[in-house]
Amino acid sequence: MKATKLMETEEVLAAAQRAKASGAQRFCMGAAWRSPKDRDMDKLCDMVRGVSELGLETCMTLGMLSPEQVARLKAAGLDFYNHNIDTSPEYYAQIATTRTMADRLDTVEEVRKGGVKVCCGGILGMGEAEETILAFSRAKREKGKSQHSRAPIPDVL
Repeated sequence: MKATKLMETEEVLAAAQRAKASGAQRFCMGAAWRSPKDRDMDKLCDMVRGVSELGLETCMTLGMLSPEQVARLKAAGLDFYNHNIDTSPEYYAQIATTRTMADRLDTVEEVRKGGVKVCCGGILGMGEAEETILAFSRAKREKGKSQHSRAPIPDVL
């Protein structure tokens, strides 16, 4: 996959305005990063502020965050952070190589400690055994508690 630059704030705010006009109450912004770079934080915070000023709840998914990044996003008005734990701890290495389950859980905890609501789920149907799905459910319940729970299931299990 070819990397692309972060969208301009004006483009994001125009999309948020269209979403609000269509009845949205929350607008989620995301980037497929391992974690955001400090050089991008001002722009990300501007996006959060702008979407919040439109009267929409704000949500982001940016990968792993440091406590300082969580604090900056919270101060800008971030309401929700989406950070999936993906699968069970036992199966994690089968589907992800760029981070560990501990990295994921650390981010969920930092976001929660920083006062931002967590959306945490996973994707099932990637070759897991039934026991793995049950382990994911336990891990999510114990470690990935979220105010908005979801677990997209691409296949009927």
